[in-house]
Order: sequence, then structure tokens, then C-alpha cells
Amino acid sequence: EVSDPEREIVQPSVEGTKNVLASADRSGSVKRFVHTSSEVAAMKWDEAPTSTFSEASWNTASTVANGDPYGYAKVSAERMVLDHASSSFDCITILPGVNLGPCMT
Repeated sequence: EVSDPEREIVQPSVEGTKNVLASADRSGSVKRFVHTSSEVAAMKWDEAPTSTFSEASWNTASTVANGDPYGYAKVSAERMVLDHASSSFDCITILPGVNLGPCMT
């Protein structure tokens, strides 16, 4: 339970992504920036469950106001990565449905 989803979920995701992109810009050695997002960034919650999604799909239904700050944060951070202009590296995203493995925290 979070008391301020914008501050506790959206801002850390967006600001964290912005900080990592800035670090990659400064490094001079990064050739490709791979952002692990989530299928939530492309799923269309406001369409039929049988609809398909592609690389051109964006989740336009998730907002903080409607109770899905996670989906909104994922879309916001991914858009930032794909819109990032760098002369030294390209940016790509992957959208897994689930990540498996040991917890690293």
C-alpha cells in the first residue's frame, strides 16, 4: 500500500531511468542501452482481451488516477528511453511478461 503513488512509484521509475540514461551519455563507452520494461507498457487494458499488440502498441489506459501507477510508470519510462537521442548509442526496450530468477535485494 502506498500513500502517494505518483511520488512512490511513478517518479522513482521515471527519474531513475532518466539518471541511468544520463550516466550512459556521460560514459562514452555505451554502444547499446537495453531497457527492461514490462508487457504492461504495451497491453491495451481498454480493448478486448482477444486483441493483439505489437511494437506499435502503447498502454494508453493506465493512469495514476485510475489506480494503475505501475502501468503508467512503465509507459512513461519506456517512452523516455525510446525518445532518447544519443549520438553514441542506440536504445531498445524489451517487454517480458515475467522475470524469473533469484531476488537480488
